[in-house]
Amino acid sequence: MKYILVIFIICLAGFIFWIYRAGFLRVYEYMRADVYIGEYHFVVDVADSDAKRALGLSGRKELATDGGMIFTFLEKRTRSFWMKDMLIPIDIVWIEDGKIVGIEHSVVPEPDALLF
Repeated sequence: MKYILVIFIICLAGFIFWIYRAGFLRVYEYMRADVYIGEYHFVVDVADSDAKRALGLSGRKELATDGGMIFTFLEKRTRSFWMKDMLIPIDIVWIEDGKIVGIEHSVVPEPDALLF
């Protein structure tokens, strides 16, 4: 019985380690950046990896009026976004080559819906 318990604990530790390595238990630290749009100044979190972009603003109950998140990509192409586990509506500003190319105001999260 003692050996079964030891084997169970080892397997459980291995499983927890695998989940952590796969990214399921991570809380990501975001770099912060200053973004200026006209006369407005925003301090935003930078989502610069697939894992950070997937997490996005999920679970946040509020967002400062001068806060936000910027999603950065290396290549230009049409992107799809989802608002998984989003709790608040957000404004989305589309930027290309340093210029605003679109704005969506007060986008309300829909559970598991693909956005754009």
